Amino acid sequence: MWLFSSGPLADEAEIPPVPQAARASAALGARGHRTFGGRLARDAEGFLASRIAARNGGDYRDPDRVRAWARQVAEHVAAPRGTGV
Repeated sequence: MWLFSSGPLADEAEIPPVPQAARASAALGARGHRTFGGRLARDAEGFLASRIAARNGGDYRDPDRVRAWARQVAEHVAAPRGTGV
């Protein structure tokens, strides 16, 4: 099993998992975890969301990064057992 998180408003290539995601990954025996940037519309409504959006709103998703990670998972799943991929 592989897990991913989405949501940080950041362009960083490697975003460490939040502590809760790291604990869940360990508890579930996940083979891997990846955190991807999220999206918050600049016109978000609500007190907290609108304040965050005013400073950091935007789309930080990177579909190429998501596809590359998905390919890595698929290669691992498709690899014959015992090959160490």
